[in-house]
Amino acid sequence: MIMKIVVLNHADLRLEFLNVPDHMLNDDAEGFLAEHGYSLDNISWFAAPIDYLPVIFHDYDICKTNGKETDCQRRARLKNFSIYASVEEVKMREYEELVETLKIYGENVDGGFEFHFEGDVPIVAAYGHDDEPCDMVILAARVDEHNFITLIADEIDNRGYEHEIFPEDVFAGHLNEITTELKRQSNDK
Repeated sequence: MIMKIVVLNHADLRLEFLNVPDHMLNDDAEGFLAEHGYSLDNISWFAAPIDYLPVIFHDYDICKTNGKETDCQRRARLKNFSIYASVEEVKMREYEELVETLKIYGENVDGGFEFHFEGDVPIVAAYGHDDEPCDMVILAARVDEHNFITLIADEIDNRGYEHEIFPEDVFAGHLNEITTELKRQSNDK
């Protein structure tokens, strides 16, 4: 379970939202905060095992027409405070779209669907064979009967060593390059 810890820093009125797996807290949120550099003298905090944190924003003003005080409220539900979940959501949507596109435009081979790029090839940022970020040329894409995708790629700066990479090796936002080029080449045929 993920605990939400909300920290109000008194020195600069900064709010911090922490997502912390409960096994890291060991029932000692103060100990966790102190261990991670928070001065307990300068903060207020609370922790809760919730998925959503309800937030209400108030805008107070004086009405220009009648001179009375107004209180406009805007409600928000903050689900996750890290960018990691958003990145993973984007990657999952890109993955699902690539699966569907391969099934529509790919050639049926051995119970799966594959597509070999010709001419213009998609170029994506991914982790290469040394687990270092690099630009990769995608030569082919395949989805099997279990919706597992395999990509045949070649590093742009080290051509001639084609190898398999997987969608989790590709940076968020880049699987879309493969899907877009696959659709474009299929429609040009």
